[in-house]
Amino acid sequence: NMLQYILSKHLPNAVTGLSECYISCRRIQALLKLSEHCDQEVKEIDAEQSSNTREVLSLLHVSCHWDRAPGKDTSSTVALSDISLSLERGKLYCLIGIVGSGKSALLAALAGELPVSEGKVERRYKSLSYAVQDSWIMDATVRENIIMGSDFDQTWYGEVFEACGLNDDFCQGDSQVL
Repeated sequence: NMLQYILSKHLPNAVTGLSECYISCRRIQALLKLSEHCDQEVKEIDAEQSSNTREVLSLLHVSCHWDRAPGKDTSSTVALSDISLSLERGKLYCLIGIVGSGKSALLAALAGELPVSEGKVERRYKSLSYAVQDSWIMDATVRENIIMGSDFDQTWYGEVFEACGLNDDFCQGDSQVL
């Protein structure tokens, strides 16, 4: 009886723990098999050189692909194509654009999180803080994502839809599943 009790009490936990350990090991192994992220196209300028200019970051004819390592010629999804820009110290910049226009890709490239396949990036700073926006979208319609389980109020819903600029994004209506 004692052995049955111990097995029935602890065996399920042991099986669960072992399966979680196995899954974790497979994830770590997959991570370790990924290609190295290299900043071969990113040039960091030291403090002496950077004090002579107000420019803190520049991109010159930069192209990036979402799923291609630098130097590889495999076909992949273009994230940025031939982008050139210069950002100066002490200025405020605002990045705006329609859905899918490349805002997140540009920020990822500036942060060094998106590999550069062509062009040149020069950084004149030691550190950078970048917080990615995680979307909180349910596998539901646009309307269900907006009201989030609340009762539908046409007036409030219309105001939210307009204030968020969703008329252009969802011209087919709000019954589209996201």
